[in-house]
Amino acid sequence: MALARLTLAEPLLRAGRLVTLGRRRLPAGFGHYLVYPERSLAHPAFPTVRAWLLQQAAAPSAP
Repeated sequence: MALARLTLAEPLLRAGRLVTLGRRRLPAGFGHYLVYPERSLAHPAFPTVRAWLLQQAAAPSAP
C-alpha cells in the first residue's frame, strides 16, 4: 500500500503494476493514490488502515 503522486504513479497505473483503491479522489494541494498489491486486501488490518487514511485525508488542515 502506498500514497503516491500521480506523476510518479501514472506510468505504473497504465502498465497495470499498480491499481487504485477506487475512483474517488480527494481534493488536496497534491494528488495521492492509495496503491497496494491485491493480496493486501486479505490482511486483517487493511480495512482499518484504509479507513484511517481516508479519515485523515478528510480532516481539515491545522493552521
